[in-house]
Amino acid sequence: MAPKGGCFQSHIAPYWRSLVLVVLPLLLLPLPVVSATSAARCGYVILIMAAYWMTEALPLAITALIPVFAFPLLGILSTGECCLVYMKETNMMFLGGLTVAIAVEHCNLHKRIALFVILHVGQSPRRLMAGFMLTTMFLSMWISNTASTAMMVPIVDAILVELYATRSKKQEENATAIDMSVTSGQNQLELSPAGENGVSDGHNSFSEPTGLNFATWMAFNVPGMILCVILAWIWLQVLFMGLFRKQSPIQQSTPERTAAVRRLIRQKYKELGPMTHHEATVLTLFIILVLLWLFRAPEFVPGWSAWFKDAFEGVEVDDATPAMLIVTLLFILPARLNFWCFRNPKDPEPPQPSPACMNWQVVHEKIPWGVVLLLGGGFAMAEGANKSGLSAWLGDQLVAFDVMPKEAIVFVVSLMTAMLTEVASNTATASILLPVLKEMALNISVNPLYLMLPAAVCCSYAFMLPVATPPNAIVFSAANMKSADMMKAGFIMNIICVVVITVMINTLGVALFDLQHMPPWANSTINALN
Repeated sequence: MAPKGGCFQSHIAPYWRSLVLVVLPLLLLPLPVVSATSAARCGYVILIMAAYWMTEALPLAITALIPVFAFPLLGILSTGECCLVYMKETNMMFLGGLTVAIAVEHCNLHKRIALFVILHVGQSPRRLMAGFMLTTMFLSMWISNTASTAMMVPIVDAILVELYATRSKKQEENATAIDMSVTSGQNQLELSPAGENGVSDGHNSFSEPTGLNFATWMAFNVPGMILCVILAWIWLQVLFMGLFRKQSPIQQSTPERTAAVRRLIRQKYKELGPMTHHEATVLTLFIILVLLWLFRAPEFVPGWSAWFKDAFEGVEVDDATPAMLIVTLLFILPARLNFWCFRNPKDPEPPQPSPACMNWQVVHEKIPWGVVLLLGGGFAMAEGANKSGLSAWLGDQLVAFDVMPKEAIVFVVSLMTAMLTEVASNTATASILLPVLKEMALNISVNPLYLMLPAAVCCSYAFMLPVATPPNAIVFSAANMKSADMMKAGFIMNIICVVVITVMINTLGVALFDLQHMPPWANSTINALN
C-alpha cells in the first residue's frame, strides 16, 4: 500500500535540500562548459550561491564561503585576492557597531528607553500602538531588528493582558494590531552599520568620494523612516481599529484598564531602579560614537578625519576606526565604581575589581558571526563579477531599461527588491542585487546612488511573511495571528514603503546627492571599466 501523500511526499519532499545542493550545479553546468569564459564561470558560481541563499539549502554563512574555493579553482580570482575581501573596512565597522549595540542590550539601557517612551506617550490602544512603533523604530536604528522585537514583545504581552483581560473577537483584532505595530516599526531602517546597509557601503567601490556617508545616510533616510512609520500607524488603524469611524464600546479601553496599564508600565520602569554607572558609561560612549560617525566627513564642514589626512600624508580614517576605539573602551572602562576612593571605609568586604562594561563571552554569544561571513561572500561575489567581466556583461544587457523614465526604473527596482526580500534574507538580497544595479546605472548613464540607495533600504521591507525575517516570526508566534492577517497588512505596507522611497529618492535624494547628473566619480569609474 502506497504511503499517504504519495511518492513525492514520502521519498522526495524530505530531501529537497539535498536535491537542490546536488541537482542545481549539474543543471547549470552547461553555462561554463558551453561558454568557456571567465565571466561564464563566475556567473555559474553566483547563480549557485544566489539559489542556495534563497532556498537556504546550506546555512547562509557556509554558502558565503563558496567563493574561497570556487573562484580560485575556476580561474576567476586567486585565493589571496578572494580572501582579502572577506574582512574589508566595512566588515570591521559592522563588527564595531554591532558590539556597541550588544553593550546597550547587555546593560539593559534599551529596556529603560522603551519603557520611558511608552510611559509618556499614553495608554490608550491608539497611543500605545504609536508608542510601540516609535520606540521600536528608534531602537532598531542602533540595535538589530531581532533584538528590538524580542525585547518589545514581552512588554506588549504584559500590557495587553491588562488592557484586554477578557478578549472578545474584536479585541483580539486590536491586540493583533498592536503586535503588528512592533514589526511595522522595526523594519523601516537600520542606521547602524549592519546587515544590508553595510553591504550597500561595501559595494560602493568607486575610487573617489560619492557623498554617501553616515551623516548623509541619516539625512536621507530618517525623514523617510518617520513618514513610513506614520503611514504604517494610519494603515494599521484603518485595517484593525477603524480609524475613520467611531469606536464601539467594546473597542474602547475603560479608564480603569488604562490606569492599570499605566501602573504596570510605571512598575516595570521602577523595577529598573536609577540609571547605573554601567548604563551611563555605555550611553555616553554610544553618543560619542554617533557623533564621531556624523562628523568624520560630513562634507558640509571639514570633518575630523581630515586632520589625520593632512598630518599623516594622505592616511584615510574611515568609520571602522571610531567604532573599534569605542569597542576597546567598552572592554576597558569599569561597569561599577568600586575603586578605593568610592568605597565606604566601614565596608567589611574586601575590594573586588569591577568587571568591564563588556566582556568577550557576551560578544562571542551574541554577535551573528554568520552574517560577517555573509557580508564577505557578497563582497567576494562582487569582486569576482567585476574581475571576470560578468558585471560589464550584465550592464550591457540592462541597457534596455534606458527607454523607461528614471522614476519608473527606480520604482520597479524598489518593488522587485521588496518582493525578493520576502523570500530571501535581507543581506543576501543586497549582495545579489547591488552589484548588478551599479553596473546597470553606469550603462544607462544614471547616478549609481539613484538605484543602489533605494534598493539597499528596500531590503528591509519584509512585512508579508512570517518566514521573511526573524522579527516577523517572533511577532507571528507571539500574537498567534493568521498568515492572512500578516500578508494583508504587510502587502499594503510594502507598497506604501516602496512609494515613499521612490518619492524620497526623487526629491530629498536629488537635493542631497545631485542625482540628476552623472558625477565625476562615476565617470572615472566608467573610464576605468572601458
